This record gives sequence, C-alpha cells and structure tokens, in this order.
Amino acid sequence: MELISVKDREIAAYIIDQGYIRAAASFSTLVNQRVQIENLSINTYTNADKVLQEISNEVKSTIILTEIIGDLAGESYLIFSEPEREQICAYCMKAFASGNGNKLEDELILKEVDNILSAAVITEFSNQLQIQVFGDVPKVISKESLFAEHPTAKSKNYFLLSNARFIFEDHLELSPKFLWRLDNHFIDMVKNMGGNQ
Repeated sequence: MELISVKDREIAAYIIDQGYIRAAASFSTLVNQRVQIENLSINTYTNADKVLQEISNEVKSTIILTEIIGDLAGESYLIFSEPEREQICAYCMKAFASGNGNKLEDELILKEVDNILSAAVITEFSNQLQIQVFGDVPKVISKESLFAEHPTAKSKNYFLLSNARFIFEDHLELSPKFLWRLDNHFIDMVKNMGGNQ
C-alpha cells in the first residue's frame, strides 16, 4: 500500500483543523463558555496493530464510535482517558445545571461531545473533498472491541490519529485522542484535492 506523503498528510490535517474550528463554536454553546479546539499533532498509519499499540497506553479509557457512511467509508473513535471523561462530564453537568450525574447521563454527554466533533470534521471531509458523506449515531464501545465490528478494518485502510486539545475559557485543558479509520479511497481523494490547489 502506498504510504501517505507529507503533502497529503498536511491536507488531511488541514481538513481536521477546519472541522475543529467548526466544532469549537458548537461546543462553546454547549458548555456556556468559549472553548478552543486545537490539533496538536496528527500521525498517519496503514497498520491497525500499530494504531492499537499507540492508543493502548491508557489503562482505562472511554471510546465513542461514529460510523462514516457515504462516498467515504470508515469510522471515527473519540478516546477519553478516565480523568478527561470525568472532567468533560462535570463541565457539561455544570452547564446544564444538573446534579452529579450518573453513568447514563455521562454516556449521553460523551455521545453529544462526539457528535459535535465528528459531525464537524465529517462535514469538512464532505466540503473539502466534494463528496457525500455523513456520520451515523455515535455509541460507546470498549477498547477490546475497537475495530471488532469491522473485520476489514485491519487492512486496506488509512488511519489518522489526532491529538486534540480543548482549551476552556477558565484555563482547563483536556487532550483526548481522535482516531479516524478511512478506506483506501481516501488517499486518492486527498491527492485529487491537492492536485486542484
């Protein structure tokens, strides 16, 4: 499989960056304060085992899956460490003037956060690559089931691992990981986009 070039990786990073800008506005409304979302770095892989190794450092984490449907198939996986999960849920609970929350409420919050982020980036994929694509309803999965629902996910795919940073107005910072599995048509779409620039 052809490895992704530096130029193509920069284009992919640009698309994700634009999605984060779009998502930040919606997320700011959700928590009633200004939030910036930055892409600290992006790594690309063609080997799923290397991806799993990269994200296996956290002893306990929460993963929200959104399946990508349309002209570009794949999934997004928003990955929160346990402290990040607790902080993001507490922030949203405070914004909602709710109580201490429970497992069900936490899950609903995390799905909404993922919905905001994944939808914004997927919209950018659609706009920038000029394709028809959208995200399915997000769901929480275990680390052990990562890629399990899609047996072909370990081959003929590109993986983009974004280290995001949420910067809240009151100086709290969170750094979840955002993983994208995209089928092998993705690189051709990116090359076409690069060739038209």
